[in-house]
Amino acid sequence: MNDTTTARHFATQHEILERTLEISKRLTARGAAAEKAGQLDPDTVAEVVSAGLMTVGVPHRLGGVEVDYEVIPQISRYLGRGCLASAWTIGILLQHNMQMGLFPQRAQEEFWADGPSCFAPGFIIPGGTARRVEGGWTLTGHWRFGSGYPQGHWILLSAHEETDGKKGRVLRFALPAADTAPQNNWNVSGLAGTGTWDCLLEDVFVPEHRSMPAASMLDGSAPGLQVNPGPLWRIPMLSFYYPNMSAMVLGAAEGLAAMVLEKMKARVLAYGGASASDLPYMRANVARAFVTLNAAGALLESESRRIGDASREGRAFTVEERAAVRANCTWVVKQSRAVINDLCDQSGTSSFFVQSDLQRFHREVNVMSSHSFYDADRMLDVYGRGLFGLDIPAGELI
Repeated sequence: MNDTTTARHFATQHEILERTLEISKRLTARGAAAEKAGQLDPDTVAEVVSAGLMTVGVPHRLGGVEVDYEVIPQISRYLGRGCLASAWTIGILLQHNMQMGLFPQRAQEEFWADGPSCFAPGFIIPGGTARRVEGGWTLTGHWRFGSGYPQGHWILLSAHEETDGKKGRVLRFALPAADTAPQNNWNVSGLAGTGTWDCLLEDVFVPEHRSMPAASMLDGSAPGLQVNPGPLWRIPMLSFYYPNMSAMVLGAAEGLAAMVLEKMKARVLAYGGASASDLPYMRANVARAFVTLNAAGALLESESRRIGDASREGRAFTVEERAAVRANCTWVVKQSRAVINDLCDQSGTSSFFVQSDLQRFHREVNVMSSHSFYDADRMLDVYGRGLFGLDIPAGELI
C-alpha cells in the first residue's frame, strides 16, 4: 500500500473500533432482554451492521475491509465489556466470515451476493455424514451448538465423508440457512442470548463448490486462497480463533471490574458500617484484580500482534507457535474467570440479585470458560509436548 492508502486503512480500522466502543456502551442494558429472548437484541444486530463490523473479515473485492488481524480480537474485547453473549455471537460470526473466504470463489460470490454484512453461524465438530452424489453431496445428521443461528443467512458445518458405510475424511460445507431445520434446545444458565441452536439435516443436497476439505483450513491449501491472498487468510484457522475467543472473555472481566469498582466506591459494609474504600484489604484486592487483567491484556495483545505480524510477513506459523497461542489464550480466559469470581465475592451478596448486571456477567463467564476450547490442562500439555520436542497427537487441531 502507498502512504495514502495505508493512512486510510488505519483510519478505517480506528473508526470501526470507535464505533464498536459506542455499541458496547449500550449492550449491558440490553443483556437481560437478550437473555430472556434467547438471542441478540435486534437493535444490537442493526448497529453491528450499520457500524460495518461484519465486513472486517470479508475480501476487498466483495465489499469487505480486510482489517489487520489485531483489530478482530479488539472488536470482541470491546463488545465483551458490555455483554459477553453479544461479544461471543458477533465474534464467532466474524471468524466465520474469514472462513467463508477460504471456500471456492463461486461459493464466496454466492455468500456475499447481497453485500458484505453476511451472518454465517456454524459448527466445528462433525455432526453427520456426507454422501457423494452427482454434482455434490447429500448431508444427513444432527449438529450441536451453532451460536447466532437466529441471525444466520448461511450455515457452515463439518461432516465425515461416507463411503460404503465407512467414515472417511472430514469435509467443510456451506448451505443456506433456509435449507436447514433448526432446533432450539439452548436452555442454559448463562449465554442464553447467543441463540446457540442445533441443526438437523436429512439428505440435503449441497453442490460441490460449497465444500472443501476441513484440513485445508489448517494447512494453507484452501481453495479460496487462490483469490484471497491477503494476510487474514494466511492465518491457520485455530490460531485465528484463539485470541479472538479469549478477548471477549477478557473484555467481560474488564467490564465487570469497572462496574465493581464503581459499586465499591459507594459500598458500606452491612457488618460494622465501614466504607469499602477505607479498608486496605478491599483496595488491595480490587487493585490485584486490575493488575491481573492488565497482565492478561498485555499477553493477549502480544499474541494477536505476533499472529498479525507473521501473516503480513508471509511467515509460516510453526506448530510450537500455534500450541503457544492456545495455551496463552486459555490462561487469559482462566485468569479472567478468576478475577470475575473474586470481584463478585468482594462486592457482596447484592451482586447476585437477579436484577444485577453483575450476576449475569458472572454466570456467562463461568459458562463460557467451560468450553472445550479453554481446557487448560489439555492446552498446556500440548504446548509442553512442543517445548520438549515431542510429537503432538494428530487429533490436536492447531
